[in-house]
Amino acid sequence: MLPTPPSMWSIAGAVVCLTALSACLAGAQELPEGLADHGIAAPVGMPAWGGTVAYEEPDGSRMIFVKLWAGGNSSYLFIDAETGETEQVSPGIGGLGAYSVIYAPEHTAIYDTMGTSFIEIDLATREIRKVGEIPGGMSLAPSQTKVMILT
Repeated sequence: MLPTPPSMWSIAGAVVCLTALSACLAGAQELPEGLADHGIAAPVGMPAWGGTVAYEEPDGSRMIFVKLWAGGNSSYLFIDAETGETEQVSPGIGGLGAYSVIYAPEHTAIYDTMGTSFIEIDLATREIRKVGEIPGGMSLAPSQTKVMILT
């Protein structure tokens, strides 16, 4: 009896596996001078649509703040733009939050919503403070005027 020829799905699966393997091997090559592989930015979440802010620390270090939106378990990623070092901070408050954040450089803070909470993230200390409850539930799109932040 002759062996059964491989099915189209078996061949397609083999092609996908070999393609993935070659992509992994290609990624293991040395990077050109001046580039560095900082690894995976964070274990969970995706950058929120309006949740990335570039700012300077009081000592002049250039930083990037990223809200990692993951439904009810969002977190914040602080990236040193010069060294690539990262720190991921969980707000400790559950619930869906806004897809954008408000940067208030005069307060060195970021304002965000998480569930029914309006929160402040101190950029220098990475401390998260609950400012208050949002009347009527959650807010997905805060906005800012010259004198106050509205949700």
